[in-house]
Amino acid sequence: MLRACSWRFLVEYAALAGGVDASDILGSNRTREVVDARHHALVLTYQHTQASLPAIGRLFGKDHSTVCYAMNKYNARGKLVDLFEGTRALLRPNSGRKLPLRVDDPHTPRTALQKAVARAYKNGVPTRVLVEELGTTSNAVNVMAHRLGLRRKPLDGGAG
Repeated sequence: MLRACSWRFLVEYAALAGGVDASDILGSNRTREVVDARHHALVLTYQHTQASLPAIGRLFGKDHSTVCYAMNKYNARGKLVDLFEGTRALLRPNSGRKLPLRVDDPHTPRTALQKAVARAYKNGVPTRVLVEELGTTSNAVNVMAHRLGLRRKPLDGGAG
């Protein structure tokens, strides 16, 4: 049984097919061979995952317009994504479903500071106390909480 391939597998596949290193595809090398392999990897990632163009661009360290260019480049040349025999059969069996892309949730805390802020928000610790404990600014805590999608629990109105 085939398991879902990651975008990194598609990069490795495009690198192997293009005769270049995968690190060159993800890097800033602009030789023709590397650019062609990079575009191949971008198109494969778009075709075989559920990622949006901006998400694919972020994975490769490029802008979404680079992904658009790669898509147009292969359509303009009259080439299909199946540049090499068997690509589609290898990556997507007859199910016709797109393979899921493994991307971390942007609201998942990654650093120890982010985890501390998430824990403090969950436990209702006031920002000023959190600032003193972490040795950071209230603005930094508020921005981090906003980026993590955290919200303070509303205070009881005390009406009684």
